[in-house]
Amino acid sequence: MSSDPRNIPAEVVQVAHVIAKHTGLTESAILRQALCSAMLVAEGARRASRQSGLHADCLAKALRRHLLSSASEGGKQNEQ
Repeated sequence: MSSDPRNIPAEVVQVAHVIAKHTGLTESAILRQALCSAMLVAEGARRASRQSGLHADCLAKALRRHLLSSASEGGKQNEQ
């Protein structure tokens, strides 16, 4: 059980802290991005396995755009 009030395992909070330190983003922003990324990956896998709805390549492009924009935001914050 985590002592984090958000009920997030301590190991995850530590990783978010390290990433936040390197990117200049807040820990909350890192955790939100991780959640969004995981949701996109999970949905892509689900839809690809069902062969219906959005195609896996469309979701992969969306995930790539999301991750690239996150990375560029971190770089911009580090420059300030």
